[in-house]
Amino acid sequence: MNLRAVFASCLSAILFLAAYTKFTSFWQFTLVLRDFKFIPNWMIAPIAQGVVIIELVVATSLLIPKVRRRALLCAAGLAALFLGYNVLRLALRLPGVCSCFPGILALSPASAALLDGGMIIAALVAARQIREQIPVNLRRIPGR
Repeated sequence: MNLRAVFASCLSAILFLAAYTKFTSFWQFTLVLRDFKFIPNWMIAPIAQGVVIIELVVATSLLIPKVRRRALLCAAGLAALFLGYNVLRLALRLPGVCSCFPGILALSPASAALLDGGMIIAALVAARQIREQIPVNLRRIPGR
């Protein structure tokens, strides 16, 4: 197992844990989204469900070597979404800490934003290092 696979496995575990925490405290997660006041009430539950599903899909995909590069890019996008969330919390001066991992890790918005930025950089660097496993030779396409 190479270093990128270990990193992807660790990132996968983080995303599985975050999805599990959001799923088991779903009501609290919807209340956090409601605090922003710019998401219409009818969209809060579908957005919360979507975030949990996307985290599960990306976490699972990180464990599959053939799609790991794309999963790392998706993880970077997901971390960018979380970074935006934390920057918005800072800008709006919303109280509270990031509670994706209650009891394990409680971060201020600034600390969570730094962590998200680090996840973005690490995922992009790891994705850049993985070469696509599917060789493409356009000269040998049948019927061409």
